[in-house]
Amino acid sequence: MAVAAGKSGERGGRVHEVRPADVEVAEFDERFDYAFARFGTMFFANPVAAFRNVRSALEPGSRFVCVVWRRKID
Repeated sequence: MAVAAGKSGERGGRVHEVRPADVEVAEFDERFDYAFARFGTMFFANPVAAFRNVRSALEPGSRFVCVVWRRKID
């Protein structure tokens, strides 16, 4: 977390913020235009609830990107 936070900030005129959260239950008071998850989504106990919550925290037309460790065939 400290490494990611240290690399965040303003880049190319855009502000980047690292915000760890349990997205299955987190409540967001604001909306975001981008969300990224690195190897966390595959551990969601309730992926439907988590992805719905992420979607509700994004502005219309926003992007959610995630990296998962799976076989290519999957």
